[in-house]
Amino acid sequence: TDGTAVTVTNGTHSLAKPETLDHGITIRSAEGRGQTTLAAANREQMFILKHPDAVVEGFTLSGQKASSGESGGAVRIASGRLVDCTISNARAERAYGGGVYLSSSSETPDAVMSNCTVTACKNQTITANARYGDGIGVYATGTGALVANCRIEKCIPDGGNGTNDSFGVLFVGGGATARNCLVTGS
Repeated sequence: TDGTAVTVTNGTHSLAKPETLDHGITIRSAEGRGQTTLAAANREQMFILKHPDAVVEGFTLSGQKASSGESGGAVRIASGRLVDCTISNARAERAYGGGVYLSSSSETPDAVMSNCTVTACKNQTITANARYGDGIGVYATGTGALVANCRIEKCIPDGGNGTNDSFGVLFVGGGATARNCLVTGS
């Protein structure tokens, strides 16, 4: 229900399936991303945020792979906030946003990623019939999408057919905003 807060203890925990947050729920780690890791048991996305008051805060999210054609290797945000997280070794296959995908047409930012690090993420960029690969680390689109104070590093394309053709590590389009972000080593 709206207003629920869940605190996750330190350590490494496995999620068997993606968690869809379609209510005003906050899921946070007890002592921050350096102490609490969530690993994808079935190598699926970790979180799908669909409510303006949904918050995921203070985790390292590791080893995700979105289902073929599902954008956002680790996290997909239509509405909600991803805060103080590290996303590592995530992958989107035949889709956009190897680490995180944000998409919102709201007039004010309601799909927000802030103070996060995205590292070592990949996209399959080329298939036989289509070209993908925008936002190997992060893909943000729509006027309600905001990426702020984030670091995107060591994210590389996976050409699929040997062609490493891609449109960048951080893709911002369709009126989305990126502020104070650093892209390095990609």
